[in-house]
Parts: sequence; structure tokens; C-alpha cells
Amino acid sequence: MTIIQLTQAGVEITLIAIAITLLTFTVNKVMINQDELEKVQKRTKEINKNMKEKTKSKEEDIIKKAQEEQKELMELMGKQFKMSMKPMIITIIPILIIFAAIKAKYDKIGVTATLFGIKLTWFWWYLIIALITSSLLNKIYTIIRQYKKTKKEGKQNAKTK
Repeated sequence: MTIIQLTQAGVEITLIAIAITLLTFTVNKVMINQDELEKVQKRTKEINKNMKEKTKSKEEDIIKKAQEEQKELMELMGKQFKMSMKPMIITIIPILIIFAAIKAKYDKIGVTATLFGIKLTWFWWYLIIALITSSLLNKIYTIIRQYKKTKKEGKQNAKTK
């Protein structure tokens, strides 16, 4: 049994999925201040951890602090939402147009790929490829970003010596 079998349409969908995922990934990384996003996500994680601990308490002042942190959390989540909306607004219309064209062309074909014996239409094959591509791009981006951060910290430490 073959693990993956692709029709010509499956190959085309693969290339389209990779291209669209790469485009949206790039737009997101260019339009969102990654340092600011990282700070917001880090603080959000801290607040969530603190709130879990504080909600177990029965003391009034600790509960009050948890409520204050909850307000800050809501503000941070709003900020994060605004950051992610900018690139989405830019990419959504072109992607919807592309999807309409893909649907018009490939809906008639039926099966575009077979994965472990499961027959997949264009949509499911597109989704699988897009998820895999997105995961790989995020992993690569994270590694590169971490490398740059470590290199930058190393240069700063060398300057202070």
C-alpha cells in the first residue's frame, strides 16, 4: 500500500496550499511587531498562572489582586487581537477569491489525493498541506528567532566585559 498517492490536481493543490500558507505567514510576520507580540504573550501567560494560584485563595486582598490582573489580561488579549486583525484584513479577500477559483476548478474532480488509503477531496488535502506547512514555517521561524536572540545576547555580554 502506498502512503500518498497524488493526482495532477493533488500536486497543484499542494503547490497552491504551500504558496498561500507562505504568503499569509510572511504577511503576518511583517505586519505584526514580533517583539511586542512576544511580550504580550509572555505577560498573558504570567497572569494566567498567577490567577490560577490566586483563585484558590479565600483571602479578600488576594482575590482583589486577581480581579485587577484579570482586567490587565483582558486589555492584553484585546491588544493581541488587534495585532492579528491587521494582516487578516489584508489577506482574507485575496484568499477568498483564490478559494472560489480552486473550488470551481477542483470540486468536479473529486479525489485529489489518497493518504494511507483514505481518499481526500481538494479541500481536505489543502487543509493537511496548509497545516503541515504552517507548522514547519513556525518551527523554522522560532528556531531562527531564538538563534538571533542568543547571538544578540552574546554580543551584549561581550560588550559589558
